Amino acid sequence: MNRISLYNHGFSRAIAAAALLMAGAGFSASGTTASQEEGAQQVQTNDSTNSKSRELGEVVVEGRTQRVVRYGVEYMPDRRSKKMASDAISLLRYMQIPQLRVSPSDASVTTAAGQSVAIFIDYMPASAQDLRGMRTEDVLRVEVLDYPDDPRFQSYPHVINYIMRKYEWGGYTKTSVTGGTLSSDFISGQAYSKFAYKNTVIDANVSAQAFHTDMSEAYSEQTYRDFYIGDRHYNSVTRIATTPDGEDRKSNNQSASIRAAWSNRKNVRLTHTLSMYRSASPMMESSEAVAYSIPILPSTESLGSSWSQSLSPQINGNYYFILNNGQSFYVDWTFGYYHTKGGSFYQLGQMSPISSANSEDTYSPEVTMQYSKRFSNNNMFRTSLMTVNSIYNTDYTGSSYNGRQDLLSSENMLFFEYLQSWQCGLNLYSRAGVSYVAGRVNGETTLSSWNPRLGFQLQYGINRKNSASLSAFWGNSHPHPSAVNSAIVQSSELMWLMGNPDLKNTLFASVEANYNFIPSNTFGLNANMSYVANPDKATYEYLVIPGYDGLIRTNVNSGTIHNLSAGVSASLKLIDNHLNLQGGVNASHIRLTGIDAMTLNYITCNMDANYYLGDFAFTLYYNSPSKSTGLGMNGVTTWNKSTYGLRVAYAIGEFKANLSFSGWFDSNRQYTRYDSGHYSFYTWGCRPNLGRQLRLTLSYTVPYGKVVRRDNELQTSGSVNSAILK
Repeated sequence: MNRISLYNHGFSRAIAAAALLMAGAGFSASGTTASQEEGAQQVQTNDSTNSKSRELGEVVVEGRTQRVVRYGVEYMPDRRSKKMASDAISLLRYMQIPQLRVSPSDASVTTAAGQSVAIFIDYMPASAQDLRGMRTEDVLRVEVLDYPDDPRFQSYPHVINYIMRKYEWGGYTKTSVTGGTLSSDFISGQAYSKFAYKNTVIDANVSAQAFHTDMSEAYSEQTYRDFYIGDRHYNSVTRIATTPDGEDRKSNNQSASIRAAWSNRKNVRLTHTLSMYRSASPMMESSEAVAYSIPILPSTESLGSSWSQSLSPQINGNYYFILNNGQSFYVDWTFGYYHTKGGSFYQLGQMSPISSANSEDTYSPEVTMQYSKRFSNNNMFRTSLMTVNSIYNTDYTGSSYNGRQDLLSSENMLFFEYLQSWQCGLNLYSRAGVSYVAGRVNGETTLSSWNPRLGFQLQYGINRKNSASLSAFWGNSHPHPSAVNSAIVQSSELMWLMGNPDLKNTLFASVEANYNFIPSNTFGLNANMSYVANPDKATYEYLVIPGYDGLIRTNVNSGTIHNLSAGVSASLKLIDNHLNLQGGVNASHIRLTGIDAMTLNYITCNMDANYYLGDFAFTLYYNSPSKSTGLGMNGVTTWNKSTYGLRVAYAIGEFKANLSFSGWFDSNRQYTRYDSGHYSFYTWGCRPNLGRQLRLTLSYTVPYGKVVRRDNELQTSGSVNSAILK
């Protein structure tokens, strides 16, 4: 039990008695919700809110470290979790929050129902670099929220928000390095520094990563039906390929960013970020032994290689203003430039090689503006205007296609939102809006569509231990520019790739029910059920077009995805919080209609156990085998083997080490199957992230200065968007 002793000789015993009375009545000074707090205005002078208990003289007052709050649940990480966690994501693993699912193999986080989560640090969007650079000892609490009313969360439905200590002056510098081997070899390093002085905070980050993978096992059977080679027709041919010499991949990336944030601590926060991201895959080489069921082509060896490189500078501005009479105004803008180039080579035996190269420039301006008005009777009106635009200029050269593709993708959204809360604990979120999606390929309009956006969520905070919610939404998503690219590019001796400029929007409708039960500091439970439908889903279609040997793969709208799922997850703390357990079970029913019609049912479970022993922490985890369609992988069924592993953490002072070993006895095979009219396949192959992996992370932090208040962390872009046909 973490105890903070408070001694003040000027206070009488009545203070302690009053504290007991407030605790017995369920009063908490930290009961103010995130939506009621203004981060720019609040001052934290100590971390007493993190303590599991407070000692006032001889009196101990037990506090809640996890509890239901407005719009969600808040958690106070204990001392052991913060000590052992090396970054923000590993802190979530140690905290074992039942509403969240944290991947054991990477830094991905979703809700327990598998929905995406927006991560913030003190109300600012957080990047992967921010999360890795976090000093976990500075975390005061973690808020897990659904449809929060704070405008700084930009209307995201599911939010994780880290509340941090703030530096009056000073900050910290953190360096970390990670290396791994066995299934793949990689090394990464990062240096992150934050400095604060009065109202100004400056963050800087540099990082680099390098990967090498040698995949030595793979097998595939591809069946082509009712197609032509030249003028000759074939009813059915099966292509069998194995990889005796494996596939050799190398890649690396680097990033750098700097951010300056200023706040007057009352009603204004201004932030500007400049970032640069570079990635390169200088080599990917593979060889296959290829054979055909009938001798339409020679049974021989194929050789393949590819390379790519991208560079993306980006600038961002983020402004938040608290106006008079409960009004606020939020603006976020980003301008990114992306330059991408690459090429590929493929040759079967002595046949003519298939080669291609591309060079692309992308310009992406984005703006979000939001106005909010809070009224005296606990209701709020909010309106948002967003525009997301991408301009792609792509040049292709190669043996199958030479030309230029100019694409425009634009989505503009207008939302009107109304939020109401009642004293009984009931909260209503409602939204009505419209989106306009436009697309052009080589100056010709391919998409112009207005679509309604509707939704609501009803939350009921029954008490500090129980909450329930029900939500329903209707919206759309437009196709990625690479799917509407009109180029035709050859990928192998019998397969071509072609975009579809006539591809329509994909609609979606969802209904979700959620229940949280937080009876004490030692137990938590989440139960959820959801149904998602995607009419006019985009899927693959395989065509026979005269003049092209084999088949052409394109994208079309066909049928609907129906996805029904239900799950429950729970966490339990034992032995004075030295042993922490978390587990969950999820059942899914997926049905696809259309040209890739299929039905898939599966049940998965996961378990996680942490044990703290002095300066060490030991973690065992297990995820059962799973099946999925990928809900966007166009009827492809994937079987994943179970994943399991052991993590050992050591921490002393500001030095932390983490050693993990996963997949001890299993191969890293992944199986896939697909079947349609003209084409079907069955494959298995090695996946480095699913195989045996030994990983070591070392980090050291140098803190300095005076901690008295909160601030936010740096955000950095870490991906490159592209319309290149894939």
